[in-house]
Amino acid sequence: MSDDAYTPFNDELDEIINANLERAAAVAGIRAEMDDADRVYRMNLAALRSAAHYTQEEIAQRLGMSQSAVSRAEKRGDMLYSTLLSYLRAAGAEDPTLVVTMHGKRIEIDLATAAEHETPAA
Repeated sequence: MSDDAYTPFNDELDEIINANLERAAAVAGIRAEMDDADRVYRMNLAALRSAAHYTQEEIAQRLGMSQSAVSRAEKRGDMLYSTLLSYLRAAGAEDPTLVVTMHGKRIEIDLATAAEHETPAA
C-alpha cells in the first residue's frame, strides 16, 4: 500500500486475511460460527415466545411497546439483562436463569439479580 493512497481499514484487513489461505479459511470459519450463533440466539427468543403461545403483538402489549420493537429485540445480537428479563417475564417465564457450562461446571445466573447489578450503557 502506498503512503499517499487512502485504503479503508476493512480493505486492508481483507488483504491481510486473504494473503494466507489457511488464515482466510480460519477467519471464514469463525465468521460462519458467529453468524450461526447469532441466528440461534434470534431463533431462541422467538422460539421461547412461540412456546409460550404468544404473538409478537401480545408480548408487545404486555411490555407496553410496539410489535416492531419486539421484532427488533428478537433480532438483536446483544441485550441488557434487564431487557431480557422483561421479555422473558412477558412470555411467562418464572425465575428466569441463564445457565452456562465453564470448564465442565454448570453455572447459573439469576437474571433478576444480574439485572439489579448491571451498569447502564454510557
